[in-house]
Amino acid sequence: MCVSDEILKRVADTYRRLRNTARFLLGNLAGFDPKRDRVANDQLPLLDRWAMRQAQQLMQLARRVYGPDADGEIDFGPDTYVYSSLVQELMRLCTADLGAAYLDMTKDRLYTMPESSLGRRSAQTAMLAILEVWVRALAPITSFTAEEVWAEMPQRAHDSVFFATWKEIAPEFAGLALSTGEDLLIKQLTEMRIAVLKRAEELRNAGQLGGSLQAEVDLFVPPLWLTNLQAAAAELRFFFITSEVRLAPLAMAPAEAQSASADGQEFKFLVTATAHRKCIRCWQHRAEVGAHPEHPEICSRCVGNIEGEGETRVYF
Repeated sequence: MCVSDEILKRVADTYRRLRNTARFLLGNLAGFDPKRDRVANDQLPLLDRWAMRQAQQLMQLARRVYGPDADGEIDFGPDTYVYSSLVQELMRLCTADLGAAYLDMTKDRLYTMPESSLGRRSAQTAMLAILEVWVRALAPITSFTAEEVWAEMPQRAHDSVFFATWKEIAPEFAGLALSTGEDLLIKQLTEMRIAVLKRAEELRNAGQLGGSLQAEVDLFVPPLWLTNLQAAAAELRFFFITSEVRLAPLAMAPAEAQSASADGQEFKFLVTATAHRKCIRCWQHRAEVGAHPEHPEICSRCVGNIEGEGETRVYF
């Protein structure tokens, strides 16, 4: 076995990432009662179903890795007892799927929508399901941390995580299959977002842009993409975490537009600094900030979330 300061540092960084992910999930589950607040899978927005599907894939891997002795239903296979593959997949989930995407994208729903709104409760439903997988997958590897997390989870079925089984949570992931169009939408948007974030960082380093919510994005896409993307157009800004996202055909791209590819096809885009005022509640920059006489510092969406039943999200 090799040991060095560098190896120990990498192990510590891995552990810190895993622990911080659990801490974020637990923090946002405060006040969530699964029996009262859980949202049915067929009512979850696309982003929550996607995140739960990613956790479901981790659960399937963990069951294979720990084998029939721990599961009782899974046969021996090439993954059995290959614990490194499980740790790598856990890190990929925490870093790429959650840390770099899902957790940031859901902050708007968690922090700006009414406490008992469908959008907020659906995010909490997905987060609890993800944590249920996380704590079971890590229990044999980081037993004390898993027990600490388990002790803080809402409505635990057992006193210890080591009495918990995979079969108990399997029904929570039923009916999560994404359609071909939904899979394609997530894939295209994820690849486009990478290019947009890279450009936004360049503008930020050049002093032309502040945070991502100070940005507006124009996407110029192939005609075949427009139909799929147009359905989610009103919610794209929440996926990109910008104040605006506009769609247009690729042929309308101006000369100064940046070029990139997603799903093997070219698209173009512009990232520009917004000229609108900042909503002090959701931090998005919107044209209607200042238009409401009773709430001159917040946007119309936040007014609806404060005084009404709250907005509806279908995608993000």
